[in-house]
Amino acid sequence: MLLGLILLVDYIVYPRATFRSIGLFGMLLLLAIIGTILCVAFDNGWLALDNPTLLTWIGVGALSTVLATGLSWPIVRRTI
Repeated sequence: MLLGLILLVDYIVYPRATFRSIGLFGMLLLLAIIGTILCVAFDNGWLALDNPTLLTWIGVGALSTVLATGLSWPIVRRTI
């Protein structure tokens, strides 16, 4: 029960912090970049569309990349 509540809080806090940090445009831009990289990988035969487990992990990785970028963006901005 405790882990479920922690995950629920994470699912609420992280997307909100990402949205406040990079905004909707930044989130869509990152997803477009990741989608373009995946499109190139599929076209070149590096990845196959017939493996649902791989596609699930790719989706998790893409979402994690967007959230990690959004959460670390204020640190990058402050450093610059």
